[in-house]
Amino acid sequence: MFLLRFTLSGNINLAIDSVEKYNFETQMLFLRNASSYKEDICSESDRYGMQKYFTNYTSNEMRSFFENPSSLDQSKAIDILKDYKKGYDDRTAYIKRQPSNMGFAQLAHYENIGYLIWLASSSALIVNSLFEKGVKLWRALVPAIDEEMSFYYDDIPKPFLDYIKINKSPENTRANYHERLYSDLSE
Repeated sequence: MFLLRFTLSGNINLAIDSVEKYNFETQMLFLRNASSYKEDICSESDRYGMQKYFTNYTSNEMRSFFENPSSLDQSKAIDILKDYKKGYDDRTAYIKRQPSNMGFAQLAHYENIGYLIWLASSSALIVNSLFEKGVKLWRALVPAIDEEMSFYYDDIPKPFLDYIKINKSPENTRANYHERLYSDLSE
């Protein structure tokens, strides 16, 4: 567990550094990517080709992993975390093999940071000693969270909500968005 905690701590630091390093617009792109990854993995659509890492888990287990992994059985949460990290490591290695002079590598890097946000966030909730780093990550994302339209209040893991101050209303959820959208279209 020590080696895993050490590695995950490095992933969280990388996520925090990446968020703090890039400008506001890029941070919003990270959140769009994070939101897309979450929805893709939980719906089993496999748009990003990451489902192969999560075939042993249900959509509900994956949703719990994103929202509050401590609600899962500890061993299940750690298994998902290890598979999630394997997916991140494989994706990172793939991106590094791409030609760096092409726009693909930069866009893929930004996309991968969206994936990394969830790895860091869930790690901080599973490994208690990393919780404060998770809070730091979500606090760094607050300005972008307040502005990014495709990142909803319910996308923020519940345990962090008491530690960050956001301007989004608790009613600003994915379900409410779709309800409002369809009601506007029917009028």
